[in-house]
Amino acid sequence: LLSGLHHAEWQINVISTDNHCRTRDHLPLVPEAADVAAKFRDAVQIGTSGDASEKGMAMLYKHLLGAERCPEAGWLREDAKLAVIFITDEDEAASNTGIDADKIIELVEAKNYEIGSDFKTYGIIYKPGTRCETATGDPATKIFELIEKTGGKTGSVCSDDYSSTLRDFSTDISHLFKVEVELQGVPIESTIRVTMDGHDFNENWFVTDNKFVFQNPLEPGSELVIDYQMAIAKQLVLDQSIADDETIDVYIDETFVAPTEYRILNDRRT
Repeated sequence: LLSGLHHAEWQINVISTDNHCRTRDHLPLVPEAADVAAKFRDAVQIGTSGDASEKGMAMLYKHLLGAERCPEAGWLREDAKLAVIFITDEDEAASNTGIDADKIIELVEAKNYEIGSDFKTYGIIYKPGTRCETATGDPATKIFELIEKTGGKTGSVCSDDYSSTLRDFSTDISHLFKVEVELQGVPIESTIRVTMDGHDFNENWFVTDNKFVFQNPLEPGSELVIDYQMAIAKQLVLDQSIADDETIDVYIDETFVAPTEYRILNDRRT
């Protein structure tokens, strides 16, 4: 689950149909905690003797609505991304008629998350339209709708091994941690050179207008250098008109400017 998040300042909480706050007192987990893997296994292995009603969406809604009243109040940090993973072999209970995908999205947006870029849901579920022989109930149609609307991914709860599914989730979650650097102007793409700690860095970035965007989190303490040139347009108004048969030479700081680098706009050269 953490394979794609080793540079992120992640936190992990686990809730259940019995407890909308957390399943263990040592939650939420943080990177500097001791025995993270063992504590995570303990948090998710909650047995089968709890509330039998499938209400993962309802408990998520309750958690988001009242997280400040939980013992770990404040774990949902301002400006942090939020990824939610459902694990269930049934759909949301029929008795849970008040909480659906739109209701959760409405609450999430009210808390200033942007769907798809700040908030996504994932699921190891009985996916609609597939066979899942070990599932005990109906396909998770309601949960799948929420996952689809938030741009997340799914895996089969009937799989013998969830490792590849969790790695896929982790990679997708890492894309939420885009780093944007605002440049002084729009760069000429062919002139861009990026180095990380003195070495060329040519992966997982793109430029949009005057923003330089890294698609994955950067390693803390790294030295990032972006070299580029900008195209700057200047407009000069001449004191007199230029006849069609006249020629003009342009110099900037004693450097000759080729005619292909400027053009006439009426009686102006740009």
